[in-house]
Amino acid sequence: IREIAREQGDTSVVPTEVLSWLFEARAAHAGYGWIARLVSERVQRMRETDPQRLVVITGVRNHDEVTVYRELPGFQLVKLETSFKIRYQRWCQRRRPGEQDTSHEALLVIEHLPGNVNVGEIMDLPGPTIHNVGTKEDFYAALDALVNRLHD
Repeated sequence: IREIAREQGDTSVVPTEVLSWLFEARAAHAGYGWIARLVSERVQRMRETDPQRLVVITGVRNHDEVTVYRELPGFQLVKLETSFKIRYQRWCQRRRPGEQDTSHEALLVIEHLPGNVNVGEIMDLPGPTIHNVGTKEDFYAALDALVNRLHD
């Protein structure tokens, strides 16, 4: 989404609310799986030169995206679970330009934007869950362990 926003002009300040609006505007005519189709095309191009390449796609937020990604060979939905407290701390740490309000309420607004409201339903789908409560290194270690288990 950020890449599309940059293509449309402003590269300096792209707050999450604007990205959500861009996503919804395109979804209105292309369907909610539109971004997954773009990402899937890129993955397929990468795999033309490296068929065994492992690709991690983040930010899957609706059923249409999952449907599109399931067409990719080897797709595995992995759910990340963490508390609101940890999500809030991380959000404050990675605050992007244009996101001035760092209150709990501001994050709740973002989590209830149209592009995010289906996350709970996605979490109910079958697939392994990583409890993402530690450091970034802990997350990568858990992801590596999961990939190794899935490929054994």
